Amino acid sequence: MANGGTLATLDKRKEGLIGDLLKDEVNYWIGLTTENEMQNKWAWINNVPVSYNSFRNDLEFRTKGHNCATILKEGSISWIHRDCNN
Repeated sequence: MANGGTLATLDKRKEGLIGDLLKDEVNYWIGLTTENEMQNKWAWINNVPVSYNSFRNDLEFRTKGHNCATILKEGSISWIHRDCNN
């Protein structure tokens, strides 16, 4: 990361543990990326295979050019496709 941070990689257990730490309605960057977001082939930045996902199913959040992801808590936790530069 440009500012020296570390991106989180998640599995179902870790996501459950951090849920109480996340503020509602705030996007947090996670270490998930893809070469082709429209084919939905994602990988963690540490090369650990993605064993499950929590992506929102809304098509508006699955946009060409959104090759990174954030985690968002809105009652429940979901992952959102994001442009890596924004």
